[in-house]
Amino acid sequence: MVLVEERDSTSLPSSCIASNKDAVTEILLRLPALSLVLFKSVSKGWNSLISDPYFVHTYSLRNRLTVPRKFLLQMMSHVQYTQHQIISHNEIELMGSSIVASTAPMPARIEITQSCNGLLCGKKYKTYDRNYDYYIINPSTKCCKILPPSPFRNPSLTGSVCSMSLVFDSQKSKYYQVVCIMKTDYKNKYQIEIYSSETKSWRLSGEPFSSARDTYDKPGVFWNGNLHWIRKWIDYSRFDIEQESLKTMPVPPRHDAGGWDSRMIKSEYFGECNGHLYFIEIYHSSATQFDILEMESDYSRWNVRYRVNLEQLIIAYPSIIGNHVEANEVFHDHYDFSVLLVDEDEKSSKLVLQIPGKTISYDLNEMSFKGLFDLPNIHSRNNPKFSAHQYMDSVVSV
Repeated sequence: MVLVEERDSTSLPSSCIASNKDAVTEILLRLPALSLVLFKSVSKGWNSLISDPYFVHTYSLRNRLTVPRKFLLQMMSHVQYTQHQIISHNEIELMGSSIVASTAPMPARIEITQSCNGLLCGKKYKTYDRNYDYYIINPSTKCCKILPPSPFRNPSLTGSVCSMSLVFDSQKSKYYQVVCIMKTDYKNKYQIEIYSSETKSWRLSGEPFSSARDTYDKPGVFWNGNLHWIRKWIDYSRFDIEQESLKTMPVPPRHDAGGWDSRMIKSEYFGECNGHLYFIEIYHSSATQFDILEMESDYSRWNVRYRVNLEQLIIAYPSIIGNHVEANEVFHDHYDFSVLLVDEDEKSSKLVLQIPGKTISYDLNEMSFKGLFDLPNIHSRNNPKFSAHQYMDSVVSV
């Protein structure tokens, strides 16, 4: 009689697992994005699997649901290189340092201007022609691509690019687009052009159009298949990506106390998080209470999603209180804080705030707060500018 030994599936040789595509896929889906980039060189089969649109989509979806999100904290100063720290929302740990010291193939003095579903858009000033080079960056894989010049732009026209806006939805495609709004040779006339990572080329979109000055001086916020812009409390417009058409959206409700005055706006926040479009307008430099507005998906109106009260934060961090001079008039009890981003998921809703020397996480449900990260101590005359860009791990190629 011949005895046959039973083998536990967990003790199967690695060669058997390696030949099982489903098993390999499940293992690879649990690895960091940077490891997956390295594993593309293991074999043609692995390269094909990791590059497959379905794998890219599944990886992004899994990370969206299970992996702690991160945000890139950016500091810009006239006297220092631009610095970036990547911070995990859950573990609150420092993941990287300045771009100069980083192993990522990104140039120094690059300014990150936008994030979109795992990818970043940045720019770097070119002194020789007073224009910018623009970059698409995947911080998870440490890959960076410079966008090719457009054949439709006039290279002799300084500052012809008003904004570069990144459009990427990993649930629909492994390719991204970049929407550029540029000035034409005609006064107050603008033109839209679109770059596709699939074709690796630029093309014009629509005819030149008229617009007020500075409407599109910042990247648009991508949400609901549209790019969105807010211009100094006046213009609210969006660009429908699929239809390639400009449309309007509702104006947020205003503060009526004492008459609304745009000069009294202390700061604004406009961004997307977890499938929601949020807008914050902090009215007056001594305000401690404000609303977070959310746009309806059908663009019918803005609704109040959260009400914020920072009075306890002011008590805990008295360094926030100071005086502010504007037009030779001194404003006492000026509160020095700004909103860096809204951080929301199925479990929690938070604000990331910047105060002197520190970033703060403010729980919107519990109305509690805790310090996240100490900011570099830079003299105020150098006017450092801080911004934060949220992203998740992605294996999409740039």
